[in-house]
Amino acid sequence: MQKALILGGGLAGMATALQLRKVGLQVELWESRSRLGGRAGSFVDQATGHTVDYCQHVGMGCCTHLLDFLNETKTLSAWRRHSTLHFYGPKGDHVPLKASQFLPPPLHLQKLLLGWPGLAIKQRIEVARAVHKLIRLEPTKELDRQSALEFLIQARQSPGTMERFWSTIIVSALGESLENVALGPMRKVIVEGFLASRSAYEVLIPEQPLRQLFGEKAARELQDRGIEIHTNRSVRRLVFEGERCVGAMSSHSDGVSQGDIVVLTIPWFHLHSLTNS
Repeated sequence: MQKALILGGGLAGMATALQLRKVGLQVELWESRSRLGGRAGSFVDQATGHTVDYCQHVGMGCCTHLLDFLNETKTLSAWRRHSTLHFYGPKGDHVPLKASQFLPPPLHLQKLLLGWPGLAIKQRIEVARAVHKLIRLEPTKELDRQSALEFLIQARQSPGTMERFWSTIIVSALGESLENVALGPMRKVIVEGFLASRSAYEVLIPEQPLRQLFGEKAARELQDRGIEIHTNRSVRRLVFEGERCVGAMSSHSDGVSQGDIVVLTIPWFHLHSLTNS
């Protein structure tokens, strides 16, 4: 049986471990923290004793791989699905938006455009024009080298439309301002995140602490599938034979754990230190 060594026990590492185990590999998973889940975790507030998530994490209907993972780890029932989104305009006006029951995608979310708060009719036409251009774009790697802001400027989006519509969505979805976002991710958010299917835009919110969902329940399910989990084990150095990575050395041992497949699901900026120590 081939062995996979997965370095990093966040959601990416957990999902990778599960899939490789399903196809018959022996799987060993390392995580530097005391629990799996990575950033999707929680801490116990010493003053109140309450379990508090590190930050708000939500899912969406378009996150099909996440939904598959939640279903596989028997945690999907702990997420509540919201099919109505609530937006507030510059003057505090509340606009609830929900997909049409009758129109097919991508027209099912026309209310999102018609009802978006704080936009004049001219600005709604601007948005419709840019969205139409996004839908027609092929999702190639070239889009990742193009600027989202430049695309919107070429699509004749006014500064007010940029601020009240595009920035609101992009900052919320990607955590970055328009000038720092590539066209590819913006297209993915708008086209795949909202328009690709009827339920793509729906939001799923966890009803239990993330620590409990991922660090306990999902981790237990992985162990039940035969995945060998090591917490409090960080990577000190990757081990190579020629140009091929064949294992890793932990910070707690001089021994090497080997794998026919080595998968890194740790932050990219750690890679340099792991290959040059």
